[in-house]
Amino acid sequence: TALPDDPYQAIGATKDMLEATMRTILHGRGHTDVDQHDFPALTTHCFSELGLIATTVPTTQGERHVRKIASSAKNMIETANALRNLAGTGHGRIVGEEEVVTAVDASLVASSGLVLASWLLRHAKNSK
Repeated sequence: TALPDDPYQAIGATKDMLEATMRTILHGRGHTDVDQHDFPALTTHCFSELGLIATTVPTTQGERHVRKIASSAKNMIETANALRNLAGTGHGRIVGEEEVVTAVDASLVASSGLVLASWLLRHAKNSK
């Protein structure tokens, strides 16, 4: 509901949603240290838990491409956090001094965040 009037809120809410999704997945899998991770470590921990960070050589071309997509997804999540730190809500910013973020760009972050959170939840459900 923040868009189009408040792109900063949309970015902040997206980051919060992604963080809550990853913490919930890890907590649901018995991890008790989820509050101790900063955002990049949380993302890596969640992706590792879900088997989305591979440690072996891909066995097919398809697997190689899916791994690239998963790596890009992780990068998108981490970049959404970086943008939130720069321009989103939080950190006591001075109103009017924020980085300029358009509603169009914030909508890309928000809609991508919804897709990524849903994708993580489906992986969590299917990889128990």
